[in-house]
Amino acid sequence: MSNNVVNHNEEFLEIQIALSDESPAGLTELKKHITKQEIKGVIYVEVLRDTVKTGQMGIGVNMNALGATIKVLEGSVVQLVNCLQKYVDNYITSITVTTKEGIVIEISHGRSLNQNS
Repeated sequence: MSNNVVNHNEEFLEIQIALSDESPAGLTELKKHITKQEIKGVIYVEVLRDTVKTGQMGIGVNMNALGATIKVLEGSVVQLVNCLQKYVDNYITSITVTTKEGIVIEISHGRSLNQNS
């Protein structure tokens, strides 16, 4: 089976991954980071764009999140969360993961550089 082919007899999780700064460069780096990890079960990761409203041109519309489809395999979701935590720790940012069912997971930098911590 090709890496991009979805078998409808299997269980999949569709998620949206948003960075706290929402920068296009940050999203591109996050996509590269996830892809580089070669997590078994991750079918695709794509940059999502804001929805263009009627009467608007699509030029210059900001990228606001990544969309991912994950085949639910033993450990695949855990591997993705670990991958995202590593990214958050390295880039001192936070990530919000949202499922189609409305479940929201916040992943934030575990260590603070604040002198009061």
